[in-house]
Amino acid sequence: MYITPLKTLLVQALKLTFDDQYPVVEFRGLHCGMEYPVDVQDYPSVWVDYDDTSALVKAGIRHEENVNPEDNTTVAPFTRWRFQGTVSLTVVALTSLERDRIFDQVVAVVAFALEDSPRGRFQAYLADNDLIAANLQTDKVTPRGAQAAPGTPWSTDELIYERTLDIEVIGEFYPDLGANALVPLSKIEITISSDISGTTTPDGNPVVIDGHSAWH
Repeated sequence: MYITPLKTLLVQALKLTFDDQYPVVEFRGLHCGMEYPVDVQDYPSVWVDYDDTSALVKAGIRHEENVNPEDNTTVAPFTRWRFQGTVSLTVVALTSLERDRIFDQVVAVVAFALEDSPRGRFQAYLADNDLIAANLQTDKVTPRGAQAAPGTPWSTDELIYERTLDIEVIGEFYPDLGANALVPLSKIEITISSDISGTTTPDGNPVVIDGHSAWH
């Protein structure tokens, strides 16, 4: 309900960034996907994955959330859910030099985007989407897993070189189980239905209601 849309969103953001306007010409059109690349024409590539690091929890605190009325029908309240985990961007290449150069570009796109407009499209695309509120913790990113292993998916003895960048993410979404889809964030109205003064979140922090933020 949220993992596939999240990974799809990340892949689309990367593809938008590494388009025909990307500052480094040789990395324009870089292949990015949710599956490990198995065809030689997909190398080099960035493989996008996600793993939860905490429980999936209800994010709403004693309030009702309803879809904005666009007609006269009544819509049942939806429940806001919060996830927390690690996004993994794995660079896969056929030479160590190519892997390292692409990895440097991935770091620049994720961590240094505010300093560079073309690369900033990655985070801008995430922020502008209307299905998942995904907040990447880009102030701290974790490189790991530099390795080389013989053997390719197309059954040759070439080495495949990999290196992964891990980024923590916190996000929220509204599932519509009837439609097997997500409710657009822009369609949600929040109505406080009771006094929440003194209410705390599961980790003991006081709840703060901010009309411009989805976070407590």
